[in-house]
Amino acid sequence: MFIFLLLSIVKCSEFTELMSNRQTCPKQKGSVGDYKMNVLANFWIGTACLRDKPGSGVGPVRGTNAVTIHGLWPGNNASSWPECCNNSYPFKPAEISGIADLSKNWVSTQGPDNSFYTHEWEKHGTCAMDLFHTERDYFSSVVNLNKRLNIAGIFRAAGIIAGNRTYSKNDVKTALRRGLGHDVLLECAKVNGISMLNAIYTCIDHSPSLNVQECTSDYKSRYEPKCPSSFILPAIPDSCYK
Repeated sequence: MFIFLLLSIVKCSEFTELMSNRQTCPKQKGSVGDYKMNVLANFWIGTACLRDKPGSGVGPVRGTNAVTIHGLWPGNNASSWPECCNNSYPFKPAEISGIADLSKNWVSTQGPDNSFYTHEWEKHGTCAMDLFHTERDYFSSVVNLNKRLNIAGIFRAAGIIAGNRTYSKNDVKTALRRGLGHDVLLECAKVNGISMLNAIYTCIDHSPSLNVQECTSDYKSRYEPKCPSSFILPAIPDSCYK
């Protein structure tokens, strides 16, 4: 009887995990490797914190980079991308245990980090398994890419400092173009009526080297209107730290 109950509990747990996975990725669209390029999506973490819920206990740890990862997204163009390409490989927290600087480079401001990672791996990472054969490979490679590009360092070198100072979109894009070798895409958000840098999108080639490449014209036309001519890059408020 005890064994029967134990097996029932295990089966129930497996069913719950499966159902959770189906909710994350309900429908496969496209297949592994079926894409032309990648987009590294970054948050400006100060804006993300201000937009979400400061003081909620969810957010960055001290020492978090000003530019954190949203995800690396395989795609074909601004309106076509694969999703949920391998539903037989759900996210497993144990696989990313011990990845250096993960919590400082890839952090959620809306809920538990592992819920965020689940979404990014199952929706996007599984489609890039031609480059990243495992979940751990995906997360560690994207963290290393974020550190290599060092967008926050590019800003510092150009004298663009987090705070309340207003910067022109042209100056910000010029600094990033000089640092990365190609133009990038910017997205802004209004918080309390103030325009703030919210996200940076860098186009990356479809190769193991993950080289920066020029974004296609459709990406540029989609994102160019998403920031006004000037905005601020807010610092991370103390209330946003865990």
